[in-house]
Amino acid sequence: MQSTYTFKGILAGAGIIAMAACSKDTEYAKYPYNAIETFAVTANGFTVQGAIDKDSITVYWPTYVAQPTNVTAKVTPSEKATVTPASGASVDFKTGTKFTVKAENGTTKDYFLKVVFNQPPIQLYELAIPSAEKGAVANFDLNSILKYVIEDTVQTKFYLVGNNNVSHQMKIAFVTTPQNARVLAVHIPNSADIVEGAYKIRITSGLSSYQSDGFIFGVVYPNAAFPKADNITSAVSVKRGTNITFTGKGFVDMKEARVFGYNANWMEVELGKWELVSYTATTATYKIPTDFPTGTYDFGDWSTTAIGFQLRTSDFIGNYNWANIRKNYVNVGGFVKFTITE
Repeated sequence: MQSTYTFKGILAGAGIIAMAACSKDTEYAKYPYNAIETFAVTANGFTVQGAIDKDSITVYWPTYVAQPTNVTAKVTPSEKATVTPASGASVDFKTGTKFTVKAENGTTKDYFLKVVFNQPPIQLYELAIPSAEKGAVANFDLNSILKYVIEDTVQTKFYLVGNNNVSHQMKIAFVTTPQNARVLAVHIPNSADIVEGAYKIRITSGLSSYQSDGFIFGVVYPNAAFPKADNITSAVSVKRGTNITFTGKGFVDMKEARVFGYNANWMEVELGKWELVSYTATTATYKIPTDFPTGTYDFGDWSTTAIGFQLRTSDFIGNYNWANIRKNYVNVGGFVKFTITE
């Protein structure tokens, strides 16, 4: 009986020795996996996931977030693989940036970043375009007037284009108003190359650009610059076909004169237009048409024999709306006899 136990013990010992020998000889293959499983980039607290396809990682960056030059890349490689640059590193945010994944067994695979700026065309609501004086600021609401521009003054530019097709770049800023609205603030310089008048708008932002077909932006004179005409204080007698001069101050961009009277119902009626001959800051001279009705009129009255004058000046005083241009007139006052003869 004792010899039986001894034989079993010998067999058990031999089995343990054999197992130990087998365990020592076993080797496990190193992992061959060198893929990128997930990818994301973060800049200024904003994160975008990347789309992985073969060796390309495409990141679609939205238009409403400023385009960064560098991002933090969060990369998840295959199990037991490493990636260079390492996950969490700052990398150039541009197409072609390379990531190399190295498997445990040493094999590598390169991935390349493809940056797509997901930017729709710039939209400008032209009927709501503001106007501004020289030295002032015009605000373009980024929710209702101007859309799909990148809020970055490096990548977004604003130009006024004159009727000579010369572009003038404006200084801009993206700001939040006291009413909590985001606006593009356009600073109109008080310089000689920017004159009062209408301009086209050209905007470039990232890969997108926009230019208005019409002259939709007005650089205007202040309301205080509105011209004033002197009253006519003594009787006037002039011949048709000759010139007449009105005096005043602040005359600017003077145009034709409107001549009007009144009907029996005290409603204005047009008598004609007198062509501008010349003007200075204090005088405006007009030609009386050769066919203008002769007679003695009551200047300043409201009767059917009345005559009145309005001297058209710049359309760009105080405000300008290209879709509804307001003609500005300087009223001439007084109460005298006004005679036009042959």
